[in-house]
Amino acid sequence: MLNHCPHEEPPGPLVDVYDRLSLLARLVTDSATRPILVMPEVDRWLSGVFASVAPQFMTSMTSMPAHLAVVPSRSPSVSPETLPPIVHYNVRLNRQTTLSRVYQYEDVSAYIEYPESGSLDPVGYLFRQDLKNWRKPWLDFGYSLGSPSGGLKTGECVKVSLLHAQGEKERLVPCLEHHFTCQGSKVCPHADMDEMRRLHTSASRKDIEQRLAQDIDHQISYSSPTRDIFEKTAALISAIRKLGCRAPLHEVTVLSLSEQKFSDELSAHHTMISRGYTPKIEKCTGRLSLEYDKLGRGFIMCEHYDRVLSRDHYIHYLDGSFDIDYLEAHFTEDTDELERIENAAQALGYGPLALCRRAVDHRDSAGCLIQPELQRLPCNVKVRYYEPLQEFRKDCPYTLVTIRGVHPHPIPLPQKTPPAVRDEMFRILRLLEDDLPDLTPRRLLRHSILRSHLAQRFPNIQMPSLTDLHISLANRSHIKNYITAAKEELYPQGTGWEGLMLQHLWEARQPESEWYIRSMIEIPAHEHVDHIEDEPLLADESKSLRIIVCMSPKCSNRLLQAQYLQCDISFKRVLGFQEFELVGMDRASNIIAYKGVTYCRVFVTRQTAAAHQRVFEEIEKIVLTDTGQTLKWRHLHARTLDDVDGMILLLSVDQHGGQAK
Repeated sequence: MLNHCPHEEPPGPLVDVYDRLSLLARLVTDSATRPILVMPEVDRWLSGVFASVAPQFMTSMTSMPAHLAVVPSRSPSVSPETLPPIVHYNVRLNRQTTLSRVYQYEDVSAYIEYPESGSLDPVGYLFRQDLKNWRKPWLDFGYSLGSPSGGLKTGECVKVSLLHAQGEKERLVPCLEHHFTCQGSKVCPHADMDEMRRLHTSASRKDIEQRLAQDIDHQISYSSPTRDIFEKTAALISAIRKLGCRAPLHEVTVLSLSEQKFSDELSAHHTMISRGYTPKIEKCTGRLSLEYDKLGRGFIMCEHYDRVLSRDHYIHYLDGSFDIDYLEAHFTEDTDELERIENAAQALGYGPLALCRRAVDHRDSAGCLIQPELQRLPCNVKVRYYEPLQEFRKDCPYTLVTIRGVHPHPIPLPQKTPPAVRDEMFRILRLLEDDLPDLTPRRLLRHSILRSHLAQRFPNIQMPSLTDLHISLANRSHIKNYITAAKEELYPQGTGWEGLMLQHLWEARQPESEWYIRSMIEIPAHEHVDHIEDEPLLADESKSLRIIVCMSPKCSNRLLQAQYLQCDISFKRVLGFQEFELVGMDRASNIIAYKGVTYCRVFVTRQTAAAHQRVFEEIEKIVLTDTGQTLKWRHLHARTLDDVDGMILLLSVDQHGGQAK
């Protein structure tokens, strides 16, 4: 978008070397932590190149108007893999607005986490876009954006000087305009508000690291065994107040009017702190008290606890890592002793009365120990976003973001994963294929495909991890959300019964050698007849019967030749189903089958004798379809005592009644 102005008549036609110099810039950026070694003649050649290019570049810069002055720069919060931006100063956007600086990014993968803002004139960010993957750069910002917000009315558009057709600066393209407001931050009202309201117009990862280092230094400077014991005790008191007994509600707790009023107020406060969430299952509301046994050991116990009849109620024995005096003062409501202990802790820089630097409970104006509601620090920083209309994006593949104002709140931590990093995460997850349905964050972190990708992505790091992609990926809840989204994309019907039905229909259209899910049966409860000796249903067993038989045609041929079988239904790897396995011994290779060969897997929702009977009937049908023969059992089909070829001689089962019957 920027061209050098010729300062004098050149001796011959000039050649644009921007692309070649960009490649050199990328090489230097990617190799900043290691030397770039070349032969001496290459070094002399580079010296000659820069001797001829640099003077021309510097001269052309000094001859430019002030509003087009350009200096290469790197924004402190830009993604580390992108090329450095070009900075323009005093750029007139329209009649009302002049941008103090404009950072221009030609790399379509560039993203900004902490954009700079202008206290008087706004700061602009010009991003080149990929037409196939058009992004909204403001979604990458670490600041939360929201109302007041808005945009142009339907059918309206604006034109700004920086968004024009490529090579035609006078032909401005019509654009959509949206504006948002920074939502500020939420902080504890007991924190150092002067520190929280410190103004800033720019931020970087180094600022975050410096702030966290200060917090760590504060923790170290005030650390002591006394503090560890106090904070562990305070955490126990906080958990007891919020959670209570947590046992199922069986016994009725009779509360006085004052106790009921305090309980209702505490419950309402917890609901407000939890943004309206209320537990679906009612829990025990029994009083908790501090007691002592015959040996003088302290323990906290629910009033409904009984070591014989009600052992599910709360009881917790205390060891020497708790402050018994603090606990006793809390349970006896000894305000004088509580004040003495907490004032002593405040003098040492911690406790509910000290300035808040971490999530702890505090005393309110009435002296009650509560978790305070976070206080919002408002912010009026305005963000405006301009993008060409859909039909003009090919002529002008750029978007513009302008930011004006000063942030009067702490710099937010990098908790949002930029879309470019999220796209890379989804590309990794799609490579896992069959490992995706039962994938967990822990399994992903250990997966060979992820480790191989990170090793290629970061060759200079000895043991790279996901945090090298972005620090927000240290949060496993984020990783779990990405795994869930990838599952919904690849398995729109889920990985349960409906998903298997879709997979079963797809396999039916494939060659016979690819068949695996052979039979899916659902029998409603009113049509399924149980055996007279069947045991009552367990809590995790469904009333209706579902059977899924998984077996390849090759396994059918192997099963036809098997003589020693074993079935087991002890595996529970699929939620809502029992896993039935039929294994045996391969006489030809003398391999124990349950270690190397499995004839079939069947997933059932019930373990009754009738369910097992239906399972063997389905296996029999599949073997007949694949081989044209049926299974032969020696005690049923043998004509003589020596007739053993092709016969099943032994079937081993476990002690479950459904299999035995």
